[in-house]
Amino acid sequence: MGDSFSLNDILLSVRNKVSKQYLVSGVRQNAFVYSGSLSEKEIWLEYKKARNVMLERAFSREADIDWEREEIIKILAEKLKGFDYYDYF
Repeated sequence: MGDSFSLNDILLSVRNKVSKQYLVSGVRQNAFVYSGSLSEKEIWLEYKKARNVMLERAFSREADIDWEREEIIKILAEKLKGFDYYDYF
């Protein structure tokens, strides 16, 4: 799904130490900043954990997942120091 930032977007940000990533599409305007010190492999693992959390939340509520990647990004922002997510900046 192309609803928000992909794992590759996040890894690129970590690899190149990009200060802020933006996504603007129609009415959607999102951004994230990662200023932490985790490696690409550690971020990859955290992304996978966040995806599992997102799925567990959806299954426990028996709810559809409208924006999978956006939910993963929000979970990363909750759990990782130095990871900030901006919705409709």
